[in-house]
Amino acid sequence: MKKRFLVFTLAMLLICCLTLVLVACGGNNDNQPHAHVWDKTYSKDDFDHWFACSGCEEKTNLQKHSFELKANDNETWKECSVCYHIKDKIEYAKGLEYMFNEYDKSYSVTGIGTETATKIAIPPTYEGKPVTIISAYAFENCFKLTDIVIPNSVTEINSSAFSSCTELASINIPDSVTIIDSQAFQDCSKLDSIIIPDSVTTIGSKAFKNCYKLASITIGKSVSYIGVNVFGGCKELSSIVVDENNDTYKSEGNCLLESNGTTLILGCKNSIIPDSVTTIGEEAFIDCFELTNITISNNVTNIDDYAFYNCSKLTSITFEGTKADWNSISKGSNWDSATGNYIIICTDGKLDKNGNEIA
Repeated sequence: MKKRFLVFTLAMLLICCLTLVLVACGGNNDNQPHAHVWDKTYSKDDFDHWFACSGCEEKTNLQKHSFELKANDNETWKECSVCYHIKDKIEYAKGLEYMFNEYDKSYSVTGIGTETATKIAIPPTYEGKPVTIISAYAFENCFKLTDIVIPNSVTEINSSAFSSCTELASINIPDSVTIIDSQAFQDCSKLDSIIIPDSVTTIGSKAFKNCYKLASITIGKSVSYIGVNVFGGCKELSSIVVDENNDTYKSEGNCLLESNGTTLILGCKNSIIPDSVTTIGEEAFIDCFELTNITISNNVTNIDDYAFYNCSKLTSITFEGTKADWNSISKGSNWDSATGNYIIICTDGKLDKNGNEIA
């Protein structure tokens, strides 16, 4: 009898212990529900914010930060508009060189001067006057520069202002900028994405040429002029998006087109040329090193100068017309130089790059 009672008691104790384990937060049985008690303030790191359970490690409402650029009289920083997490505090640079602009009583940044920091925040004012221009060549060949903060007082980024800043990985172009001049960011080989704000109206030739890691570009609604070869040599470029409210340009099939869709201005390694295109513009695919094949519709009547220049991996062009149609297309100077021995696949046979029939 005593033995039975002892066994019964031990069994009840075991059941109680198991029950406590199963209902405990973080218990061994993951199938059992847990009544989470969520914190009322965000938990966060430099990338995300979330609500955490006060009794376990579960997270809810995990989201990427939505950073905005903030500033005061001494420094600038990024602050999440949702959880107010702060990162990348940088004091305004004190050693930069400036030039006074008499015509509008403002200053231009003309050089890096004595500044040695790898992260630089340009101040919005100098000697009580606004800083409005980053002058030509101001930061050219600043090989150690990794981050630059441009204040929203700046309206122009002049020619080659940041060219060959080979360690510059990110750039925030504020809504105040209207002009990005030629070669402004050429050879910034670590830049991986660019958003052109709605304030920008002009992007000069070769402005982002040879930004090898640049994978995506977004062009705002106010851009009305884009020079030639702006993104040449951007071998990772795979996404081209234009704001749908832009009256001058549009995007389709990862191509940059004039608004009527007939002229292709810029393509990339995975472009699909729309049937509306009749002209492949000057230097449209220049230095597109990763382009291996492309399809061109029978509506195309012109391929302009240097359109496919130095597309060194191009192996085939699929042309949706006859061999005679292909040979009748007007082709500009050096349109296909340095492309290798690609073939043209037409509806009635194949041609070599010189337009000769392949048996």
